[in-house]
Amino acid sequence: MSIPSFMVSRIQIFFRLADRAVFQCSFAAFGSSRTGNLFRHCALLFPQPLNLFGFGRCFGVLAVLLGLHPSLRGQSLDIQSPQSLPPGIARQSYSHTFEATGGQPPYTWRISARNTLPTNFGLAETTGILKGTATSVSTYSFTVQVRDRGGRTKAKIFKLAFQSTPRPTPTPTPSPTPAPTPGSSPTPSPSATSSPTPTDTPYLSATTIPNGSTKAAFSFTFTAEGGTPPYQFDIVSRGTLPKAFVLDKSSGVMTGRQNTASTFSFQVRVRDSKVRQSQKRFTLRFVTGQAGPTPSPSPRVSPVEMVVVPGGTLPVAPGSWIGGRVVAAFRIAKREVTWKEWQEVAAFGATQGISLTNIGDGSGPNHPVRAVSWEDAVKWCNARSLHEGLQPYYSQSGTDWVSTPGGMAPGYRLPTEAEWEWAARAGKVGSITTNGTTHFSGGSQLNELGWYWENSINSTVDLFEKRGTFPVGQKKPNELGVFDMSGNVWEWCFDTLGKARIYRGGSWLSNARRCQVFNRDGAAPSARMDHVGFRLARDGTK
Repeated sequence: MSIPSFMVSRIQIFFRLADRAVFQCSFAAFGSSRTGNLFRHCALLFPQPLNLFGFGRCFGVLAVLLGLHPSLRGQSLDIQSPQSLPPGIARQSYSHTFEATGGQPPYTWRISARNTLPTNFGLAETTGILKGTATSVSTYSFTVQVRDRGGRTKAKIFKLAFQSTPRPTPTPTPSPTPAPTPGSSPTPSPSATSSPTPTDTPYLSATTIPNGSTKAAFSFTFTAEGGTPPYQFDIVSRGTLPKAFVLDKSSGVMTGRQNTASTFSFQVRVRDSKVRQSQKRFTLRFVTGQAGPTPSPSPRVSPVEMVVVPGGTLPVAPGSWIGGRVVAAFRIAKREVTWKEWQEVAAFGATQGISLTNIGDGSGPNHPVRAVSWEDAVKWCNARSLHEGLQPYYSQSGTDWVSTPGGMAPGYRLPTEAEWEWAARAGKVGSITTNGTTHFSGGSQLNELGWYWENSINSTVDLFEKRGTFPVGQKKPNELGVFDMSGNVWEWCFDTLGKARIYRGGSWLSNARRCQVFNRDGAAPSARMDHVGFRLARDGTK
């Protein structure tokens, strides 16, 4: 029996419509995958059904059989880090933690295309931590791949720039600096636009040593730049320097005591791990003074505004690294240390043998200080304590800094990691996570609370892609009245993470996820970065 021609045409139209509908479903099943794109090309090549089963129906069924429908394949895998990574400082240790979302954790990480990335950079397979040291000012491009438990992969190209923090140009010869001509500046400063030329030869950073006081213990720390750390320091020509003065070879700390007013001239050598070296001559002058009471507070330094954080226990919450830790009551600064504060205290520290000259940077007087290492911050805490007539909190043990033996000391210090998070949570449980929504320090709307990648554009200084820091205290504080604990600059904490020191809070260079209060990162204690600063803490409640 034959089918009338008008019936054949209607049956063909029916199957074409059915095929197109099922074919579109197969596209939805494959989403934006490469296989889905292949099927789209097939649709252009074969726009009509091939037979009664239909081309679209065949692939639609195949999509379901392979489990590629969104409901079956789960959330897509992605790498959260921005393609332009936080910049590093040349010749200093660098660390960045990559994070992934979606797929099926745990994740496995690898560098799939190094391109220009130095060979000493490595990516931890299980943690996603990238570490290494760049020997010069450069920009690198490389590809990172993450794989989940189900075999899904995601690759992303990243750029990493290394900057050079301005430093004094090394003295080419060990001869003393000639006396200035009448009417000229005694210490000519380099041009504001000049930057140091990277060097393979190590050199001593200090140009002068502050005066010492007679009958008082004296201490000064020599620091070095260039070459390949670690460094060794020696007094190679004592000149008139008394034998009682000693220089620790590994830390560069020189100590001694002088009872009468005198001036000494001597020569110091620095040597790096590849036995490259340079020397510089210094003059040390002692003026009449007495050992005794700690210096009185200076009227130039305004008191630090602090709030009391009540004691408590950190909640065991999703994403928290240190849930369950007990925190005793303490005080924390309402604002991050500013560039103006840093400069004032560093100048005072120089008179006390605490070397912080030409260290740090800031985009304005009220912007947070940045490009200071953990070691710089610890020394500055001691200088700040002395400036207010307080007992310094830290002392040096070998090459490391430790808190004052016996615990409680009245001076300023860095908060511990647990103290920092507890203060960010406003000293109470439940102020961060509500109904599964993760909050920042002070609430859930980061635009109202801090400066991060999305809103830090058009800062006073273009640190990276027209973004940078903003004056402290401009955004809403948390419930305790503490500002900028999410964003602006990361903040050093005292705790260690392996050989690194921890910092918290996210910065102007971070995405929103990195600014959540339980997020952490870390770097070598000597690392100086344009997105890391700190705030002060003190023991007790008054």
